[in-house]
Amino acid sequence: MTPDSRPEIMVTAIGPHREGLVGQITSKIASWGGHIVQSRSMELGLQKVFVALVWTGDRQKANMLRLNLNDMADNMTVTCMWVPDTEKEMGVEYVTHKLLVRGQQRLGLLHQFHEALLEKGVQIAHMDFDTNTSKENKTYFTWDMTLEVPKDVEIEDVRRTLHETTLELEKYQIECDLQ
Repeated sequence: MTPDSRPEIMVTAIGPHREGLVGQITSKIASWGGHIVQSRSMELGLQKVFVALVWTGDRQKANMLRLNLNDMADNMTVTCMWVPDTEKEMGVEYVTHKLLVRGQQRLGLLHQFHEALLEKGVQIAHMDFDTNTSKENKTYFTWDMTLEVPKDVEIEDVRRTLHETTLELEKYQIECDLQ
């Protein structure tokens, strides 16, 4: 790795907590010549969550790694996304906003919101996540996010995108509050 190396892909894996889950993913990354620049691993309820920024030094190799990781199944969800160029490299200026999201949990929900925000160029800079279980044994979540919204994106467009996403998920009683 060179000193000016920057991550090319972000890997997110979520699955039932079991021995060797993170090792399985990091082995696959290493087998494709990937280097983990930064990572976090945590447990949320019975789920293991692993997030890593990965550098390979070769866009083609990074793409093959991304495709191979996306194909991993084994009772977990693995998502790989290209890491956008940094703000400085792109010349983009951001405005910070807070987003509070609440509702009934389901697999892939965060990914769906993340994809909707990315369509507008919005980055999730930080997120706190909390869950609780109701008497009916349903899991509910609260996400408290700090968003970086490009200055040239109207905040009302972001609100509209979030509203459309929540309408698609009506049965999960999702509420969004963008400040």
